[in-house]
Amino acid sequence: MQPSSLVIARPWQRHKFGNPNITASKLHWLVSDVEGRQPHQPWRWPRWVVLSKNDLADLTDCLRHNEQPIWPANREIIDSFRAIGELAGREYLETIYSSVAIEVNQLLLRLLNSFKEQAIPLDRELSSVQRSIATFLEQLKADPIKLRQPWTVKLMAQSCGLGETRFGYYCREIVNMTPSEYLQHCRLERAARLLREESTLTIRQIAEQIGFTTARYFATVFNEHCHCTPQQFREQVAS
Repeated sequence: MQPSSLVIARPWQRHKFGNPNITASKLHWLVSDVEGRQPHQPWRWPRWVVLSKNDLADLTDCLRHNEQPIWPANREIIDSFRAIGELAGREYLETIYSSVAIEVNQLLLRLLNSFKEQAIPLDRELSSVQRSIATFLEQLKADPIKLRQPWTVKLMAQSCGLGETRFGYYCREIVNMTPSEYLQHCRLERAARLLREESTLTIRQIAEQIGFTTARYFATVFNEHCHCTPQQFREQVAS
């Protein structure tokens, strides 16, 4: 990021701020709940957003179908954020609700005009059902906290805003596995990594970290797929 950069993040996008990417700075945040939690779900803007139907549809289109995270902010956009920041700094927020709503609508309109001036490219695949499921599967594999949660197929499907049948169909299309098979694959893959790299962890601790209810069940599943016990695997990679 550079000074006066504009960052746009959606609920399904991983992001973080701080050194070394950002030095000491003053940041202005605007969080708007448009209800869509997954890429394929429709957006519903708050009622106080009063852009015309066409303008709001165009803005939604730009924000859903181009996920570039960092944009240059022109002078008008910067002025809008500063005005909102000044209003938010006042002591009695309930007295400035209308003023904030006006400034936010102004900001959204200026953002739309900026997108139009740049003629930004749009990718319709970014809002597909497949994208929602692929994003969930990627997060499941990459996030240790997410991986150890007590998932069922129903809970995985609900997390994507889908029914079990549809979720299972697209899961097989994307990774050539059922949801349960993919979950187990990710857990065993992480288990192998922990066995190689974390010698101080016990087998029971590793089982707990990857979401198995008992060390015995973990060892049984691991043996079925890797043809050795977790302890034998650890000894093999250490030799």
